[in-house]
Order: sequence, then C-alpha cells, then structure tokens
Amino acid sequence: MKETTRKRKKAIVGFKEACGREWILEQLYRIYESGKQGFDSMMMNLGKMMAETIMYMERRGLQIPRRVIWVTDGGSGIIKTLKERFGKKLIHQRCTIHKDRNIQKHVAKKYRKEAHMRFRTALEQNRYEDARQMLLDMEKWLRGINESAADSLLEAFEEILTLHRLKIPVLLRKTLHSTNPIESMFSMVRDAEGNIKRYRRGKMTQRWLAAVLLFAEKRFRRVKGFASIGDVIKLMEAYGEREQGQTDLQQAA
Repeated sequence: MKETTRKRKKAIVGFKEACGREWILEQLYRIYESGKQGFDSMMMNLGKMMAETIMYMERRGLQIPRRVIWVTDGGSGIIKTLKERFGKKLIHQRCTIHKDRNIQKHVAKKYRKEAHMRFRTALEQNRYEDARQMLLDMEKWLRGINESAADSLLEAFEEILTLHRLKIPVLLRKTLHSTNPIESMFSMVRDAEGNIKRYRRGKMTQRWLAAVLLFAEKRFRRVKGFASIGDVIKLMEAYGEREQGQTDLQQAA
C-alpha cells in the first residue's frame, strides 16, 4: 500500500513538473454522429482561459461546422467562455447530476430524498412543457424549505431542460443529460495509469498521458440510441434557424 502511494505521489509530482512547461496534453471528449465515443487531441495552457484552448484547437484543425450540444457542470469559467465564443448559437445542457447534488446540499437531510425524487421525476418526462411545470412546482416547494436550494434550481432552469426543448430521444437523453461519460473515462484512465511503472519529466509524462487516453478510448462503447443522432442534428439545425429567425424579427422591429 505504501509503495503504491509513493508511486502515485511520484506520478503526481512528475505530472505537475510537466505542467510547469508551456503546454500539457489534454483531450476533448466527443460523441460522434456514428454514436462512437472518442477524443479530439488538444494542447491546453493551464494558465490561460478556456477560450484560448478552443481557439488553439481550431487552429490545430478542429472544425465545428454544425451546432454542438455542450454538456457542462456549473463551472462559471467554462460557461462564460462558451457564451462568449458561440453567442446565440450556443446549445448548452447543464449536467443534471451535478445540479441535483447541488440542490440537495442546500436542504436538510430529511428533505433530500424527496428533492431528488421530484427532480428526477421531472426530468423523466418526455414533453418539455411537462418537465418545466414539474420543475416550477419543485421550485415553489423548495422555496418553503430553503431559499438557496430554490435559487440553485432557478440558476440553471432552462439549461437543465435543453434536451427536452430539442426533443432529444429518451435513449440519447440518458447519455447527454450529464457529464458521466467523461467521468467514466477518468475512471478508465486511473486504472490504466496504475500500470505505469516509471514516469519521467517533461514530454515523457505527456506521452504517457496521451498513451493512456488512447488506450482508454479503445474500451469505449457505442452510445445507446446512436441511430437517432442524425435526426438530432437536424433538430438542432432547425432549432438554430428558428432562433435566428426570431432574432431577425426582433432587430427589424
């Protein structure tokens, strides 16, 4: 156990030393139109904003020709960057698991089970209108228990329902409603990283990280409901056209 701990500490130190250089290797997790899961390689400066990272990836050849559903937690830096970069074209889904946990943190323990059930039941609805109404009812209930919990729900109200608003099929919603696919990848990386016996400084650590990620990628499964992805892309494009049309009307008025 002590030997394993020492190795992990050494690995962390080596990783930090590599990060002290200008760039470290990071990966952007994606679900492709075919339903396969994978990475787009990118180089990320730890001292820079995510905006620079996206710009760097695009300079490296990453193309985002179609609208993309961005699934994130509540990190303000990420959300701000996405809004600045994509503006009204941004389609943003907040991770429902993170939001559920955040709401429960604000309420007393005796209310947590009911809060969880109300939240999950609302999101299990197929129609946007039904899910929205149930969340509004939940907000009123929370308001009588804890103001902070109610505010937390309202803070990301529409972003929680993005998939419902786009009429994403149920099977795909189960994958896209949270950041769990990314966290599952982290688990695979931790398992594979344990097999590395010798870390070196600098670029060697970067190569190890890249190798581990590519190894983990081979274990990814095709997402459930992948056959509907083509239809979802059409829905996203139609949604974007409607939004643009409304913007043009407002500007004309």
